[in-house]
This record gives sequence, structure tokens and C-alpha cells, in this order.
Amino acid sequence: MRTGLAALCAALLLAACGGGVSEGTQPVRLTANLAGSTGTVAVSECILSQATATLYFDGNLGLSSGDFSARALWTSSDPGVVAVSNGELPAASGSGYYAAGVLIPRRTGVAQITAKYLDFSSTLTVEVQPVRMTLEPALSEIAERSHQDFTLSLLSSSGLEVSAPEGITWSIDQAVTNANVNASGRLSANAAGDTGFTLRAQPVGCDRSATLSLKVSAIDHLSYSREQPEAPLPVGYSDLLKVYANFANASSAPQNLSAQLSYEAADEDVVALSLGSDYLLVTALDTGSSAVSARFAPDNGSPISLALPSYTGAELDPTALRLTPDGQRLSYPATGLVTALARFEDGVERPVSRHVSWSSSDSNLLAVSGTGDAAGEISTANADYSGQVYAALAGYTASSSVLVYRNSGS
Repeated sequence: MRTGLAALCAALLLAACGGGVSEGTQPVRLTANLAGSTGTVAVSECILSQATATLYFDGNLGLSSGDFSARALWTSSDPGVVAVSNGELPAASGSGYYAAGVLIPRRTGVAQITAKYLDFSSTLTVEVQPVRMTLEPALSEIAERSHQDFTLSLLSSSGLEVSAPEGITWSIDQAVTNANVNASGRLSANAAGDTGFTLRAQPVGCDRSATLSLKVSAIDHLSYSREQPEAPLPVGYSDLLKVYANFANASSAPQNLSAQLSYEAADEDVVALSLGSDYLLVTALDTGSSAVSARFAPDNGSPISLALPSYTGAELDPTALRLTPDGQRLSYPATGLVTALARFEDGVERPVSRHVSWSSSDSNLLAVSGTGDAAGEISTANADYSGQVYAALAGYTASSSVLVYRNSGS
């Protein structure tokens, strides 16, 4: 999973800096660094980073040091490439200011970042490397009378996913009447039309942007995908479904409409329905059978119905458990995925990632989600580590190995 953006932004906002010095009597040098690196460092365009100014003292007990980032004067040889804050640059969020030493890369290039305190100075050569920006999901059509939440995804030059920037400006390039986008990236579509438009997302303070060509279209038909096999659903276990809008142009990617539909179970004593962020969970409550249906009924639009699978609840116990894959390698901050599969008394193997108890060899370095569509998703700390994730269900256990590589770059 990605590092919490709120925590990153809070850390970069203006705050008092301790700069404690132990037994120091005379300053001898100042060193500017980025995550401990000096000299030439690399950052990704449009992604904030925090430079540090460390002042060293020579005293009776030897060399000591303190963080003097908030007291140093920071300058950039080319603010158009990399701007640096002295605590006076407003944060893109509109709340507070960036702390002294925060680097704001605006475009690719090279700039000298200098920290000065008293008669001491130190310079970093900062190389701003390009990022690849894409909008997700990668749709070309959006269903009329629907909405779609888009996100901006960034990949560094080394191919690693990086955290989204703090502020993003969303816009539509053309003047259209059948679509609009809000400040969080939700696109709302009205009536279908032949005229296309361009959705744009631009990080605040950055020269780059990502675009997506779209048009509003009528739904040709609805379809669904499901997690469980076509077999009875054991009581207490669930199936995960997603419902999609498909368009007349078969080459257009379908749009996930799961959260915008209403659902009905013919027998609510047999199955329970619960809606997730972009999926439907069907849980078997008792033995018996029940049909399930979906309906898309937008305001000022014609309703469309879809028959979902008919479910038969059965009393079945698991007889074996395994994890797939057996092992994987991850480069931070990439996330991994492991699937828990249980074989039941009827001989059918079923995915059970939401129903097992997850653990790992070190919860500080490896964590596994056990909920919803993210069940089985592995997140890691930024450290070289070889460990295991474990699953337990009804007395059965299984494990899978995970090898994590630390990311020391941008």
C-alpha cells in the first residue's frame, strides 16, 4: 500500500526544529543532505522531499551535531527546476507553509541547493528526474448518467510507484455540457454525445500533467465478474462480484459501476448482500437457494437490469489450505498479493482470503490486509527483509515467503 499522504504532508509543513547540540563549543562545518546523501542527489519531479542542514561542533567530548535546517538560509540556483522553502512557501494544501529545506521539484533539470548558516555553507546538486504520469482507470468511454473517480498515478524513472503529490488540479480542456469534474477527480457524466473531451490532472506547482481522452456513451449492456467458482457457497463464506458497463465499441474498456447499482436477493434468509467501494459481497447465511439481481437506475435515464448468479448455500467445512504464490519479490513501495485457497468437503477449492486470519514473521515490516477487495494485499516497510506471511483457517495453516528490497532512490 502507499505511504499515508497525510502523514507525509504533515511532516513537510512548517514546524519548530529542535537542533539540539550536546557539549558543543565551536561550530566547524555545515552539511546539506537529502536522506543522508550529500553531493549529487536525485529526486522525482513534482514530488516533495525534505533536505536537512546539519551543523557540526567540535567540543571537549569530541564532534557533535545538530539539525539546523530551520535556522539555515536556503537558496536554489534555479527555482524553476527546484524551489526550496525557507518556511515562507505556502503549502499546496492551502493550510500552513512548507518547512525550511523542503524541495519542490517543478520540472526536469539540475539545480544547486545551498544551505547557509553563519559563515558556513553547503551545497547539494539536485537532479530532477522525470516521472510517468497516468490517469486511472484507463477508460476511453464513461456511461451516461454515471460518475467515475479518477486518480493520478506516478512512476519514477526506475519504474517504482511513488506517492501522489499533495495537491492536484483537475480540469476538462474543452467546454462541454455533458461532463464535469470536481476537485477530487470525480467525473460526472450526463447525456451521451459524440463529442469527446480531455480530462487533465496537474500537480500544483508542477509543469507536468496527465490527460485522458474520454466521451460519454450509452451503455450497450451490463456484465459481471465473480470470485467464487460456479458451485454451492459454503455457509459463512462470501463471493465478491463486480458489475461493469459495456459499450458498443468492444475495444473500449468496461466501466466498473458496482457502487452505483441497487441489488436485491430473492431470499434474504439464504444470502446477505453488502456493498463495498467498487464491489458487491454475497455471503451465504443458510442452506437453500436465492437469486440475486442488479439494477442501474440513474436520474433522468432508462433503468437497466442484470441477473447475477443464483446462490445455493451449503454446510461445507474446509479440509485443506494453501497460499499462492509460494513466494514473491517486492521492491518498496510496491505492494504484493497472496491468495488463500481452501479445499472443502465437496472437493472444490475456493478463494477464502477474506476469511482467514493473516499474520507475518514481523508485523512492523510485513502487513497483510484481510478485508474486501484488498484481502491478501501485502504492504512492506522500506527495508531489505526476507520473511513469511501466514494464514490460518479452521485449524489449517499455510505460509508464503516474501523478499523485500529497500528503495534507496526516488
